[in-house]
Amino acid sequence: MIIKKLTLENFMCYYSNKSFEFSDGLNIILGHNGDGKSTLFRAFNWIFDQYSKLELAELYSKKRYSEILNKESFEINVECIITQYESEYKILKSFTVTKSDDNPKFSRIKEEIWIKDLNTGNKTLENISISKLSQRVFPEAFRNFSMFETETDALKIVEGEQLAELVKNFSNAKYYETLDGVIENFAERADKQFRRESNSDKNASDTIENLDKEIAETKREIKKLSDSIAEDEKGRDFYADKISDLVKNLTISEDYKKIEENINKLNSEIVKARDENKIRNRFTDKIFDDFYLLTGFEKIIFEFSDKINKLRLEKNKVDNDERNKYAHEKLQLENGSTPFPPGFPSLEILEEILHANICKICNTELVDNSKEYINKSIKMFNDSKKKEKEIEMPTIFPNNFIDEFQLINRSIQLKPDKYSEKRIEEEIEFGIKRIKSNNKIIDANTNTINELKIEQKEIMAKIPNITEEELKDIRHNHEKYSYEKDILIGKISENIIKRNTKNIALNEVVKTRVKTLSQYKESDFKRSTVDVLSLFSEIAKNVKEEQYEIFLKVLSERATDYLKKINIGEITGKIELYKKNEKEVAYKSLNEDNSLRSNLEDSGALQISKPLSILFAIADIASETADNENYPMIFDAPTGRYSPDREKEFFNVLKSTKKQRIVVTLRFLGVDDTNAPFVNTDYFQNIDKDKAFFIKRVRPFDINKPETINTEIEIIN
Repeated sequence: MIIKKLTLENFMCYYSNKSFEFSDGLNIILGHNGDGKSTLFRAFNWIFDQYSKLELAELYSKKRYSEILNKESFEINVECIITQYESEYKILKSFTVTKSDDNPKFSRIKEEIWIKDLNTGNKTLENISISKLSQRVFPEAFRNFSMFETETDALKIVEGEQLAELVKNFSNAKYYETLDGVIENFAERADKQFRRESNSDKNASDTIENLDKEIAETKREIKKLSDSIAEDEKGRDFYADKISDLVKNLTISEDYKKIEENINKLNSEIVKARDENKIRNRFTDKIFDDFYLLTGFEKIIFEFSDKINKLRLEKNKVDNDERNKYAHEKLQLENGSTPFPPGFPSLEILEEILHANICKICNTELVDNSKEYINKSIKMFNDSKKKEKEIEMPTIFPNNFIDEFQLINRSIQLKPDKYSEKRIEEEIEFGIKRIKSNNKIIDANTNTINELKIEQKEIMAKIPNITEEELKDIRHNHEKYSYEKDILIGKISENIIKRNTKNIALNEVVKTRVKTLSQYKESDFKRSTVDVLSLFSEIAKNVKEEQYEIFLKVLSERATDYLKKINIGEITGKIELYKKNEKEVAYKSLNEDNSLRSNLEDSGALQISKPLSILFAIADIASETADNENYPMIFDAPTGRYSPDREKEFFNVLKSTKKQRIVVTLRFLGVDDTNAPFVNTDYFQNIDKDKAFFIKRVRPFDINKPETINTEIEIIN
């Protein structure tokens, strides 16, 4: 199948009617992020994938919608023209959107297929759905490995069950798997019929029935154990992959940490520079604080000095008075008494007044309030004697401004040059220089930090399977994953032993059943028929496994060949695919001597080359096993980790396959001062291709206004 043309009308960012006319060979579509690359994949998926879950509200042109009036409508069309063998198919899928005060209204999706006989030129309208046609011209089994948008998609395709499904679809093992199922079914039916027709005694029949129950139960237990082992193996391999990634990225982790430490250091310098600038920018405060305002005013300086001296004497007097008062109170406390306020009667007089019930001062009889007051005072006095109390030396002048004034006064008298106008200018100039210097540090560090953060993002882009936190904490996660892996390995070993024990028990029961069957009084011919069918079933199983291994070997050799072509001049090693379990196929890297190759030995480009090489190999084999049919492969940004020379080799390999390949990428592009993209022709002209397109948004546009978004297509010569 070849995709000849794709036409998009008012489909997402493709306003009005835009078309791609593809070559049968290598097609490259250049486009920046947000300029319509992913839209192409959505268009292909919408056409070919019946399970596509794209919402109609996402698919129409917002620009076209903004141009129509309320209750007016327009059509959204995706048209794809393909050829297969001697026929050309024009596939059309469309719907209508109507403008409304509330939300847009959508019609039902309309499908239309026209077939043109390339020999006669006759055209007919095909009365089948697009999904049915897709299974004929671009089957899902082929489509699954032919279209992927990111490197991560490519990696997922060649992992586990998906890879096993590809092998199943393209190897001869699938025929023997069907044969195995048919023969096994015949063997079971023949065995049951043999027993029904036999004239054996009741005891043998009952024994066989019980043995069959035991066999069935044992098989169920074996399957349960096998499922548990397979599940635990998935977990074990998951942790093994995680550990491998962690080990592989140990150097990257150290680089990441160094960058982060550098960023922290630069940020500290920025904070320090900004803090200094805050202080140095306070020029007015500095002039006041350093008493610069007195410079040149001798009379004011003299008056200031005189006032400071008088203030100092007054301060000393106040300070001495407070210290003497503190010493007196401290002495009284040390003698165990707390003095009453000045003019207040002593303790002895108060006690005598209470005893006589007559005030000694005014010679009148005490009232209740007076008694209560005197008792309270006596109690407070007595309580104070029970407690250890201390009085701290008072700080009369906590800020000590007077001493600072004295220092300033002495500085002026001893070092008048310090307060000269020239010195003030020098101080201010120095402050300005420091501020400018700090600003340079801030700007330079900010730019460096931004560059370092870009480096961090590039590092993270190389390791999509590891989070930033995992990268920072590799050692801890390594221990955690190793612990979890070891637990699963223990469970797997335990269950394998149990399964082996069950298999031995099953074989014994089967032998017992065979011996019991010999008691039946029936011809050897029927018994032999049952045995032969069972034997055929085993043979089919063995041949199926053999064919599976043969296919994996061929696929491994083809994939290795592609790997070496893409990475000419680099030590690549070999790719070996193997059956991981009943449901999964995996691949591993080997050195030329067949020893296991560590991921640490591979560059980022080599790592992504492996799944791509496997996909190319599958595509080759698929064309050989499907009536020599070729299918297009559609990639998005497959060369993100490649250096320019590796990238060139990659495209050379694609070109050499002489099959249709459509590559969507933002490589080979630059941006001008207005952030508008342009093609780097000096670089791109060295890439061998059959056809190239440049997609870009029409400028100007506003990302916050979808109605301004419109992608145009330019053919590059």
